[in-house]
Amino acid sequence: CALSVPLAVEAQQRTVPLGEGQEISVDAQEISYEEKTDTIVARGAVVIRRGEMELRADEVRLNRRTNQAEAHGNVEVTDPEGTITADAVRLDLDEETGFLENAQVKSRRMRYSLWGDRVEKGLGQSYHIENGRFTTCHCAEGSPSWSLSGRDLRVDLGGYGMLRGGEFKVLDVPIAYIPRAIFPVQRERQSGFLLPRFGFSNLRGFQTLLPLYWNISKSQ
Repeated sequence: CALSVPLAVEAQQRTVPLGEGQEISVDAQEISYEEKTDTIVARGAVVIRRGEMELRADEVRLNRRTNQAEAHGNVEVTDPEGTITADAVRLDLDEETGFLENAQVKSRRMRYSLWGDRVEKGLGQSYHIENGRFTTCHCAEGSPSWSLSGRDLRVDLGGYGMLRGGEFKVLDVPIAYIPRAIFPVQRERQSGFLLPRFGFSNLRGFQTLLPLYWNISKSQ
């Protein structure tokens, strides 16, 4: 059927061309088309596929001009990199950027997890998280061994992260309050300072120890 007039289709599939050599397939219980805005509206057990990316939700609005998808209800996005679950998603299917509401992101390849009330996904593996949490601890069950949480958290995988108004947690138990912090988010070990230690003795008085970790090589 040509998508030139409004239509309603029960439990069928539509293939939407996105340019040379690219297409999106849309599966849903009901599919309609808004000619004025060039938007496909899919409702009920929606499954949208583009290459190795798959988007599932209760309802999705897909704009064919901009390749912007707005998904609501039990949203799940999967690809070889990992899985995103959220209440609502606004996603650019070309650049894979957008906004996630009440979301959780798990990366299989780079082995990290993050959560947030609102997550802005940038190009590649970069995120701006509001009221969220981040960890590189992949735990099959239960709380992560460690995590960083805060009201404003920016993470750039392969670079650095920035935390404001946050906490360092062990097994979800707050250990230290962190007003501001910059930390490396890299897959390779990095040289740098470790957490300081404080003490007092009758012989030396008050002491502060600031250890330095030196990454000499993979075996040292």
